[in-house]
Amino acid sequence: MSFVPFKILYILSDMMYPIVYWVIRYRRKVVRYNLTSSFPNKSKSEIIAIEKKYYRHLCDITLESFKTNMPKKTMKKRYKVLNRDKVNNHIAETNKSILVLVHHYNNWEWGTTSAGFQFDYPGVIVYHKISNFWIDKNMKKSRSKRGTIMVPTEETSRTFKQYVDKQHMFYLVADQYPTAIRFSYWEEFLGKETSWFSGPEIYSRKYNIPTYILSIKKVKRGYYELYYKKVSDSPKDLPKQEITRLYVEELEKLIMEEPAYWIWSHKRWKSMPDNKGSYFNPYDKL
Repeated sequence: MSFVPFKILYILSDMMYPIVYWVIRYRRKVVRYNLTSSFPNKSKSEIIAIEKKYYRHLCDITLESFKTNMPKKTMKKRYKVLNRDKVNNHIAETNKSILVLVHHYNNWEWGTTSAGFQFDYPGVIVYHKISNFWIDKNMKKSRSKRGTIMVPTEETSRTFKQYVDKQHMFYLVADQYPTAIRFSYWEEFLGKETSWFSGPEIYSRKYNIPTYILSIKKVKRGYYELYYKKVSDSPKDLPKQEITRLYVEELEKLIMEEPAYWIWSHKRWKSMPDNKGSYFNPYDKL
């Protein structure tokens, strides 16, 4: 698959879409719930239109994930960083590492591969291990073959201590469901009280390293533009949860501009607060 030309890749994606959407019906109930609860003012036809566009996009990025072996020059053209020099200069001038917060929006998979060569400084990706040992091993090998340092979440603390003083770029994805609800932050997101990982903000404030939010926009099929938006040079001076709030705000902005490109098949709201001070899982009813 990695050697299939993009033109053929998207023909395969077009063939894959009806199978995933109409035959397998991959997580259709989850996607429909997430969309209808997030956009209560949209009509059923509008929701279905977003839903179908999402599944087409999901097929695209699934097959695009095989194309991580493309030449670096091609990757930089298709996965273009708009303010690369500005970020490079900032790291050089401050002589510090930076923390980059990423969303599951558009094609984030190419970011795990290209983080090792997009900038003049090494990229460190913190990821969740896959339960299957061999799949996890091969995924890590594939993602790190071009210089990206792949770190499982349980080694996050040790890795920060190891690299934080060596001008590295730490990437954390924080829009998944946090299992440790008691340690998470709560911020309203798409009209719902939502729990968020506290780790990114904790590390940002603990080491007081410049923090950015990465926005990925889709220009057209197979072409993306990335912009690194600086949040703060001194996170510890910000109010508590401000970094998380800005992260959520940026994600909402991206979704409102183009809702189909977020990962709607993820069970994001597995713990919803009720009026009795406890939590319930709305997906249990699906």
